[in-house]
Amino acid sequence: TYADILEIPICCIFSPAEVKGALNNLKDNDVILIDTPGVSPGNIAQQQEIKDIIEISRATDIYLSIVTSSGFSSSRRVIDSYSFLKDYRLIITKLDEAVNYGGIVNIKYLSKRPIAFLTTGQSVPGNLKYFNPDEVVKELLDINS
Repeated sequence: TYADILEIPICCIFSPAEVKGALNNLKDNDVILIDTPGVSPGNIAQQQEIKDIIEISRATDIYLSIVTSSGFSSSRRVIDSYSFLKDYRLIITKLDEAVNYGGIVNIKYLSKRPIAFLTTGQSVPGNLKYFNPDEVVKELLDINS
């Protein structure tokens, strides 16, 4: 659906062995996005598949997407499930569904990783924006400009 909305080519793969072929099919593109499935906590096989995809693709930028309204325990569980990733940045999603911006603080605290992007709605790519700490602090403190 996102590929259709953004009018970009897409390749679907089902194993790390298919990564090189898909990358070869997309080699004329400036940027290639790889979306992996989620990892169940403790599922070593799924973790290894994601590691293999990262290694084979030689991914340069890795992002972990976390829903802001999922709560402290759920956020911890997601972050712990991806502890095998050594270097990543965060995409914090669904701010439009959150009661407040406190979830951003929890996710940042638990992950100790930089926040790259926030999403504030269903419009792609319109509701994807760069993280701006000043805007988040204003929302957290309920400061009206």
